[in-house]
Amino acid sequence: MATKKKPLKSKPTVKKQAKGSTKTAAKSKSRAKASPKSKTVSSWMGTLALSSCFKAGATKKVLDSCDAKVVFTTDAQSLKAPKLGLGGWSKKKWTNLLGSGVATADIATVFPAAEPVFIVQVGDTDSQGFQSATSRWRDSAAKWLTWCLRSGFERVELDLAALSAAQQQAVLLSIEMGLYRFRVSNVKGPAFPSFFTASNVDKDTLSSAEAVGQSVNWARELVNLPPADLQPTSYAALCKSWFAKYKGIKVEVWDEARLKKEKCGLHVAVGQAADHTSKLVKISYRPSTKTSNRKKQAKHFAFVGKGITFDTGGMDLKPAAGMRYMKKDMGGSAAVFGLANYVALKKPKQSYDFYLALAENSVAADAFHPSDILQAHNGKTVEIHNTDAEGRLVLADAMSVAQSAAKLDGLIDVGTLTGAMRVAVGLDIIGVCSNRGKLGAAAMRAGYVSGDPSWQLPLFPAYNSMLHSEFADISNCPHARYAGGITAALFLQHFVSEDTPWLHMDMNAFGHSPKGACLQTGGNGQGVQMLAELVETWCESLS
Repeated sequence: MATKKKPLKSKPTVKKQAKGSTKTAAKSKSRAKASPKSKTVSSWMGTLALSSCFKAGATKKVLDSCDAKVVFTTDAQSLKAPKLGLGGWSKKKWTNLLGSGVATADIATVFPAAEPVFIVQVGDTDSQGFQSATSRWRDSAAKWLTWCLRSGFERVELDLAALSAAQQQAVLLSIEMGLYRFRVSNVKGPAFPSFFTASNVDKDTLSSAEAVGQSVNWARELVNLPPADLQPTSYAALCKSWFAKYKGIKVEVWDEARLKKEKCGLHVAVGQAADHTSKLVKISYRPSTKTSNRKKQAKHFAFVGKGITFDTGGMDLKPAAGMRYMKKDMGGSAAVFGLANYVALKKPKQSYDFYLALAENSVAADAFHPSDILQAHNGKTVEIHNTDAEGRLVLADAMSVAQSAAKLDGLIDVGTLTGAMRVAVGLDIIGVCSNRGKLGAAAMRAGYVSGDPSWQLPLFPAYNSMLHSEFADISNCPHARYAGGITAALFLQHFVSEDTPWLHMDMNAFGHSPKGACLQTGGNGQGVQMLAELVETWCESLS
């Protein structure tokens, strides 16, 4: 996937055109404007909160200087008020305030004092449903973090002594995710507090929290970036610059010319009306001899992300309300970018490829049309029924490229693909489909454990008839609106070889209000934690 680089011109030169070639001149000038640019509009851009604001093994003198204390416990009733610095609390008053049956429930409550105390307990009962205990620790910890930020504390003591390593990691992950902010302003942002604990936090516990947190925040950052700043050219440049620092990582970029040469007709068509032409980014990770098993060849997995940096709907134009948040239509590629960052940090033993299928679905005279017939990378012909069903087109070509590049032990595609899936499972659940029962079950389990929930829908073969075309091998979407999430997955299945285990993920990637450990509206990093868990529990377990 080597890229032939062309020298960039500082100013486009437009020669005088012959009569009748005005359109060609305009297009040439338009393309010339699309030279690579990348603006850093967020001060976050890959920084780690825990590295700068968290310290373990703090001395008593340091702890005594803190403005507030947060106690994490599995049994709040066993705590003694006087030992927490809460004088004047009788045992009866303490018990009544905590409430009966508290040992089995999640609580987060603050006790006012000279040094306020916040108590966080995760009990045995999951009152919210669909979350493991560790992911509930992550979200419960976000409640005290919100309190600390609103109260303006500068130094906060954390009592983590009662927690296991997994629970500590969840709390630290909450800090890493919770302190992320995207804001473009000349006004200085809020100052974050420093956190201290007397506990000696294991190095692996801290680094794992940082790895997951930073990777989730990268996905949030990419979704939050304005579409004028994050388009295929600048996105590809960002991939190359960020991953250049990691050993064992290689980044290759196919430009539009290379995509045409490789016969990726679906991908090219989606982005052909945009000034910033389509790109396919491949981020490759290969384990070192130290991390891989020398006796056995490493397994090989590919993750493919939909990267529509802005989606107008094309000729089948979206209404204004539907277009407002379409900068998030590259959320699948953002999740794959985040996962690539996680893998680069954790250095697992298997081999991984990450493909970002980047394009901008714009409207112009040369945009692709409804009823066009396009040829895919695998040779199949596709009739376009709706230009707003473009995400599956770029995914299909990228998935085909991934399989032609290597014999895969697993292929996973990720995208903000259909509104129908959102109708089916809502904004907080990832809809998944798989051609292997064990992989589908592993995905749902990974979603539950990580607190990034998913639910499996069937690849119902009879629905393939809804994709029938009189003029091509397949239509890109049905005429009817029924089972849109499933038919989108069935379309993609036509580009997966039968012997390749495959998982399809259809998600939202955007939070319209703070939720869980994401304390800011906007990109929520959906999919990253589930994928990281799937790598650890499924990909890395295969031998």
